[in-house]
Amino acid sequence: MQLRPYQQTLLNNIRTSIKTNKYIFVMLPTGGGKSVIFSQITKGAFDKEFRVWIIVPRDELLRQSTTHLLRHSVPHGVINAASSESPDHLIHLVSKNTLERRYDKIINWPKLIIIDEGHLNYKFQIELKNRIPESTYIIAMSATPERMSGESLSDIYTDIIYGSSIKSLISQEYLTKIKYFSPPLEGIEKLHKKGSDVDAKELKDLFKEKFVYGKAIDHYKQLSPGKSCMVFCRSVEASKETADQFNSRGYNFKSIDGKMNYKQRKIILGELETGAIQGVCSCEILVYGIDIPRIEVIIMLRPTFSRTYFMQMIGRGLRPYEGKEYCLILDHVNNVLKHGHPLDKYTWNFYGKEGKKSGSGAVLQVSVCPKCSGVWPGLPKTCPDCGYNLQEDRDRAEGRKPPKEIEGILREVMPGDTAPEVIQEMTQQALSLQSMTPGKRQKAMMSNLYRYGNSDRSRGLAAAVGYKKEWVNFMSRRLRKCR
Repeated sequence: MQLRPYQQTLLNNIRTSIKTNKYIFVMLPTGGGKSVIFSQITKGAFDKEFRVWIIVPRDELLRQSTTHLLRHSVPHGVINAASSESPDHLIHLVSKNTLERRYDKIINWPKLIIIDEGHLNYKFQIELKNRIPESTYIIAMSATPERMSGESLSDIYTDIIYGSSIKSLISQEYLTKIKYFSPPLEGIEKLHKKGSDVDAKELKDLFKEKFVYGKAIDHYKQLSPGKSCMVFCRSVEASKETADQFNSRGYNFKSIDGKMNYKQRKIILGELETGAIQGVCSCEILVYGIDIPRIEVIIMLRPTFSRTYFMQMIGRGLRPYEGKEYCLILDHVNNVLKHGHPLDKYTWNFYGKEGKKSGSGAVLQVSVCPKCSGVWPGLPKTCPDCGYNLQEDRDRAEGRKPPKEIEGILREVMPGDTAPEVIQEMTQQALSLQSMTPGKRQKAMMSNLYRYGNSDRSRGLAAAVGYKKEWVNFMSRRLRKCR
């Protein structure tokens, strides 16, 4: 199999590092071809008659790894609950859980150990490193080289090699483009942190109160109706409820969880892969090792403080597929505001808590358009999608200058009063309101309501200073009762 240029560069860097480092961590984004890289490394070791173990965190990944090794014509055995180390094979795919139970039954330690999803199972890797012979090398691979709990992966690995970024792979058309939306969900920012996520009960109550499911389905229907979708939920219960809500609106969604056996999960994921169903909902089971290029939509209904979890969710939708223009991400829980846009250049916290203290892993700025809910890396002056003036909003928030197009706002809400003197008078009035303190502004708005009633003029002034029409309606009724 011919390697892509960036894969060949990464492989060359690994070969260079291994001359002076026995323990190496390799970062490559989801969809970048980690399986291709470890298969190439394994093929090279096999040709030199070295023993190699490839350790995976879940048994499902054994089957995927088998497929990749067979593509490279590498014969191998499997060490899992149903199979043992075979003297007939130099190469073995190894279940992490099985190995933990069989340290005392190892016949031949390998020359090289490759660990898939190396950001997981920190304690296991520490123990493994303490058990292996002096002559054994370890290469760990992951799209996300950091741990939310703060342990330093550099305690295990003496070198980290970074592959291409998501942005670079998209520009080279090896990954699909991204469209990111974060429809506002009022109240999500007030939830308390509990471990690496928010308080589950508070989140459950918020979802029921705010009718989040309905909003999620509305945005899916509006932006990507019927496209293959993966929904990440806060719990198994919420996953089932979300699937039910989608189904009640005429779509075909199924829930998947860890209590299902492998055959059940395989059937559901197979239906998603073929397009027999439109979406799958889950809590955690879909985060790692799912390779379904057909997926075009990622819906986040689970807030997380883990940037690793955040990027792994996004990675499920980045693989190219025929007819797929972009991966649409609908982030209903503001994860992007915690972790930055996926096209930002991330500084991964490979060095643990000390790295965090020195500022490593700081979240870059993102811009969320209040008109279309589109999310963009950095600080663009206008929304690239709908053209909304983002810079003007920033200036207003920072008190630098008032908006320039109040006249346009007032024209929209007052089609009857187009006389230049009326527009000029109201523009000056709106500017005056904007310069007031919140308390004085509210009193002035009440005075306008008393004078003009619930008119186009009152609503126009309210819009210019950020008051909702519901406020105008409510206050107008109150004033009428007082007269």
